[in-house]
Order: sequence, then C-alpha cells, then structure tokens
Amino acid sequence: MPGSFGANPSPSGIGTNLTPNFSWTDPPNAGSYTYSFNLQGSPYWSIPGTGQADFSSSINSLTWGVDPTGGGNQPSDSSMISGHIYEWYVAAWDSNGNDSVFYSGYYPDYSHLTLPAANPPTLGSATVGQSYSGTIIGANGNPPYTFVVNGLSDGLTYSSSGTTLTISGTPIAAGTASFQVRATDGFLGWGPITYTISVGN
Repeated sequence: MPGSFGANPSPSGIGTNLTPNFSWTDPPNAGSYTYSFNLQGSPYWSIPGTGQADFSSSINSLTWGVDPTGGGNQPSDSSMISGHIYEWYVAAWDSNGNDSVFYSGYYPDYSHLTLPAANPPTLGSATVGQSYSGTIIGANGNPPYTFVVNGLSDGLTYSSSGTTLTISGTPIAAGTASFQVRATDGFLGWGPITYTISVGN
C-alpha cells in the first residue's frame, strides 16, 4: 500500500493567485504507483478526466490549464473565484487498488470571518416585560455563517440569516443577560465571544 505523501504541497492556505500551479512530493516508492489529481470547487479539474489513476510519478506538478498527460483535461473555468474555498488532492494507487491520498486547502483572497467585540451598539439594552431585538453582525469569510449560541436565557432566543445573528424576545428579570457566540463559515470559525445585554426595569 502506498505510504504517505511528503510535506509542503503548494498552493496551501490563503493566497492571491487565481490560476495557481500545483506541486506535491510523492510518497516513497513513487515509481510503483499511478496517480490522479482533483481540484474541487468551481472550477473543477480532474486529471485524468475519468477520475481513475493513470499518470506516473514523473509528474508531480501541474501548470494551470495544462494537462501533462496529453489527455486534454482542462479546468472547468478560466480561473478560480476570489474569496472562495477550494480543496485539491492527489491520490497514489498501487496495483491492488490500495490508495494513499493527501488533501490541501487553498483560499484565494480569503478574508477571515470575524465577529464584533463584546457588547456592540447593535445589541443595546433591554427592559423587563418589553419586546427586545438586537443584532450581532459578522464580517468577511464565506457567508452564510453558522452561529452557535450558549447560555442565552431570560426570555430571549436567537435566529440567524447570512452574516447576522438576531437576539429577540421579552426579558423577564432585570440584570445582565450573558451568552457566548461562535460563528463558522464552513472553513474557519471565530469565537467564542461573550456578549451581555443590560436588562432594566
């Protein structure tokens, strides 16, 4: 069975190139295996196009838009999309169908999701027995976000849409309503951050 691929595949992480070249380090005994490459997302790119491994260890880098196997397989679009999240991988296969796969994430022009610091003006204060609504608005990343809220009580609930978390309800006791919020965009997360709402009589 093929061993693990080497370190430092490229591209990896956040970058700026929308037409990157790809490179990797083959596993030990590289010449004993055949290989396949896939870029997931829009564009999609697969070499070979059938998804079955048939290129050799002599190929361990790809120039954008060039199929070094001569198969004519091209990316489905002319370039990646700024701000999107991509995953690419190479698999090595032995003659018995066993495989070793490495994955690399690439995020061109990605800007990390953030949440505001505790107690933004959009939350405001509340009054016992009166309807309340406040918001926590995230920024950047790849919305819509998934919000996780812990500790919210005192007659308050939450809902979310896109980049916005809405806290609403009717407080039942004076004091401070504290809760924690974490947000993710399917790639990276932010938080938890503790927010408080002052509830008066």
